[in-house]
Amino acid sequence: MRVVYIASKGRSGSTLLSHCLGQFDGFFSAGELWHLWDWGLLEGRRCGCGRAVPDCDVWSRVVADEALAGQDARQVVAWQRAVLDWRAAPRVLAARPGRSPAWPPLSALARVRGALYRAIGRVTGARVVVDSSKWPWDPVLMGLVPGVQAAGIHLVRDPRGVAHSWRRRKSWQDHDERPDDMPRFDAAYTAASWLGRNAVVEVVRRRGVVPWMRLRYEDFVHAPHATLRAVADLVGESAGPPAVTDGRTLVCAPTHTVAGNAARFQRGRVTLRADDEWERSLAERDAVVAGLVGAPLLRRYGYPLRAGSTR
Repeated sequence: MRVVYIASKGRSGSTLLSHCLGQFDGFFSAGELWHLWDWGLLEGRRCGCGRAVPDCDVWSRVVADEALAGQDARQVVAWQRAVLDWRAAPRVLAARPGRSPAWPPLSALARVRGALYRAIGRVTGARVVVDSSKWPWDPVLMGLVPGVQAAGIHLVRDPRGVAHSWRRRKSWQDHDERPDDMPRFDAAYTAASWLGRNAVVEVVRRRGVVPWMRLRYEDFVHAPHATLRAVADLVGESAGPPAVTDGRTLVCAPTHTVAGNAARFQRGRVTLRADDEWERSLAERDAVVAGLVGAPLLRRYGYPLRAGSTR
């Protein structure tokens, strides 16, 4: 089973990229697959198709697959919490592909993820699963998931744009019983998280376990057709990308994403536009803080040190 895994800091455009890739013939956009077990099955949040995940025709058949039948969702969530803890990063990074991890939570999680990817393939007929879980030391990126041929997309965005997005008020749109807003964070915290996650991705990339492609959000929304074609080439898919009209407009069918932002519910004609509001609205202090904290990687990713000079 082939997997395209998007590693990034949240609010960098991973949901939009996954949704667009899901329009390829033979591609299945799963969204943030880490959240199938907690947000999807335990909390009953909405799938990209609009139905609650437990009631979705696709996901109900996936979890009933013989490889996953009887799997306790709460147990999987417990394994995930152990592996996703930042203190666990050294243990995951120390694991070697081709060997069963000695740490039980990691070994069990790798086994379940492999079974999940293959069940998705059997149920949907997809050749490629797009997983936008984003976590930089995911077992699939470490080559620890059996029976999976993975490729990593390192998606980056200007940290000042990310900081602005995390400061904006946004409401949950996948759960009727959650009228509260999504969490918001200040510029310093967001930029530090941006730096930390991208730095770990750089470490994982250097190991060379899976092929990688670095992609800037700004370049993706500017030239979506070329970007999607490059991702297809990375995983050896010869089928052309979805039709892009007027340069940036795609015709999108519903996808069965289990988590992500509101972009995953878009259907019909979807025009990709750069979310560059931060260039006009982000407070100067926040722009300076985000730029200073993210400075070690700004030049590496082609971003200016001074806000306001991006264009």
